[in-house]
Amino acid sequence: MATIKQIAELAGVSRGTVDRVLNNRGSVNANTAARVREIAEKLNYKPNKAGLMLAAQKKNLKIGVILFPDSNPFFSEVLEGVNAKAKELSAYNFTVLIRQVPFDETEQFNTMEALLAEGINGLVIAPFNSLYIAAEIDRLTEMNIPVITVNTDILSRRIAYVGSNYRLSGQTAAGLVSLMTFGEIHIGIVTGSSHVLCHSDRIEGFTSTLSEKGERIHIVETIENHDDDNESYEKVKEMLASHPEINVLYFAAGGVAGGCRAAVESGRIDAMRIFTYDCVPSTKKLLDDGIITATICQQPYKQGYLPVELLSRYLIEGISCEEFHYTDIDIRIKENL
Repeated sequence: MATIKQIAELAGVSRGTVDRVLNNRGSVNANTAARVREIAEKLNYKPNKAGLMLAAQKKNLKIGVILFPDSNPFFSEVLEGVNAKAKELSAYNFTVLIRQVPFDETEQFNTMEALLAEGINGLVIAPFNSLYIAAEIDRLTEMNIPVITVNTDILSRRIAYVGSNYRLSGQTAAGLVSLMTFGEIHIGIVTGSSHVLCHSDRIEGFTSTLSEKGERIHIVETIENHDDDNESYEKVKEMLASHPEINVLYFAAGGVAGGCRAAVESGRIDAMRIFTYDCVPSTKKLLDDGIITATICQQPYKQGYLPVELLSRYLIEGISCEEFHYTDIDIRIKENL
């Protein structure tokens, strides 16, 4: 089995340099790093996992996790996945620091700074979509603190993204609307926030696909509810009162229970089709009761568990990961709950 000492001798560098390259730590000349990796690959170098785990125990590594609030029950299931992996890592003196903050740029930035002050070695984040947050992710990367985005992505130097292919899930919802409705269709779109990229990507995929479906389908209005059921209830109630022609609701984010309550109270629910995401308990009941027509699931537990696993392996073993890890697009109707 190849050793770090052998790689160092062949590359003409110190063992410390090889260690930094293979474990993605510290600054090493790009040409030197490429030479070390090439030699390691030719020698089929495999890290000693037992040794790596022992080293991890001594380092007391920390991962920060920033999620949106669980006022959207979807994030409760994401949090379950995070906690499950955190429990596994605790055996190796590996700490996972979890924070949940609202859809607010300043609060998310301040939380990133607070976790940095606590000495995190890596970060998992559901990012608020702004240049401010992207710049902070890039700054962490320059400090050799790797970042993985979860649930929603952002244009930045993050090493990977775990979550749904949101444009494709929006296209899928558009396909369902086209297949499951007839005649003139007037759609009210309910989204979480225009500052969350996944919400915007869903709507873009949805509307662009519907534009190809003919002239019978019309987008009437788009409202934001910040994934809050109470806000969703009030805004959907107002939208339906202002637009009596709406006969389809498309929820591109959370706040489904509140919005559906407003739809039921409008007295038009029998003539309405409602399309949503996820299968949290409240959504499942609405689907079973015939209020929701169809919902698209996106594996929230995996969205919590996998990014923490990938980041811990990156930090412990120096294992790079693929850039995109998409969850399944799983369509549920009442009959296949």
